[in-house]
Amino acid sequence: MCHTHHALLFSPTMLTQEAIISVKGVSLSSYLEGLMASTISSNAGKVS
Repeated sequence: MCHTHHALLFSPTMLTQEAIISVKGVSLSSYLEGLMASTISSNAGKVS
């Protein structure tokens, strides 16, 4: 956390917080590839 003065006003201060979130062991690209394959397969079976 970081406590700093407000950029435009003299007396107020701001408390800001930053979070970095990382997920390990989960492949998003693999998930997206599976999702796309499923969607394409599903759409290929539709008759117009």
